[in-house]
Amino acid sequence: MGPRTTSPVDEGWVEVQKHTFTRWANVFLPPEMALDDLYEDLKDGLRLIALLERISNKSVCVKYNKVVKYRIHQLENLNHVFGFMQKENVTVTNIGSSDIVDGNTKLVLGLMWTIIKHYQLADISVHGVTGKEGLLLWCKECLQDFPDIVKITNFTTSWSNGLAFCALIYAFHPDLIPLDDLSPEHPQENLALAFTTLEKSFEVPQLLQVEDFQVTVDEKSVLTYLALIFRVFGVLERPVITRTPSMDETLVSDEEEPCEELEVTEMPQIYVPVAKISVPMTTSVQEDSPIHVKIDTPKAIPTITL
Repeated sequence: MGPRTTSPVDEGWVEVQKHTFTRWANVFLPPEMALDDLYEDLKDGLRLIALLERISNKSVCVKYNKVVKYRIHQLENLNHVFGFMQKENVTVTNIGSSDIVDGNTKLVLGLMWTIIKHYQLADISVHGVTGKEGLLLWCKECLQDFPDIVKITNFTTSWSNGLAFCALIYAFHPDLIPLDDLSPEHPQENLALAFTTLEKSFEVPQLLQVEDFQVTVDEKSVLTYLALIFRVFGVLERPVITRTPSMDETLVSDEEEPCEELEVTEMPQIYVPVAKISVPMTTSVQEDSPIHVKIDTPKAIPTITL
């Protein structure tokens, strides 16, 4: 039997996550530390230390190697990173400092997803429902008035034609999106409209690109993007929206009585601290499993004076 071949569809999520996670990290990193190549730029540990300090508002360690020349310096900095995450009760699965230094693609993506999940998703709470489920509930509530256009059941196919992103914007600012003029038959145009509007009108960076939806939809990338959108929209009040009757009328048959008009109530405000979003645009891991942190113990070297 010959070697197993991997189709572009199988590995498409790797590139999508790489780009998405890079752009997400750059939201929080200072411009001079912006990531260009995710796998290379994380090796010295400096950007991971900076990222964790900014999203946790805590100091990772008192001393670390600010000048990194050798592998041993990389390992020491990354050991500080993993030690900090362990103290923070961040679930890290079978990933150690040497994996990052060696540029292990999927383990680097796994580390980034672990950080995003802990610091961006876990603290989302909507009516007592937290994390991924809380974000899904929020999306459903925001889009409950558009059952003829979108039905949200997941973070993949429900978003693939772009209408859900457009409807989400419409729910808060109906003046920005001609929702009733959009068609599921034009997914690329819908996605481009939504992503451009989010960036220009709300300063939400385009973590995803239209081409990311052409083959398959990566759930972790969509979750990362929506978690960022939530931090902007989650503190806004949704207006009472009166839809144009043309689309709604098509749902009522000649033999049925029209449904009574429902009063749309405002969704309670959800306060989530909003990170300043200003990104120099440059931007993945399949399985979640239990924690086992590997700490690489470097060989003895001369004392490093910082």
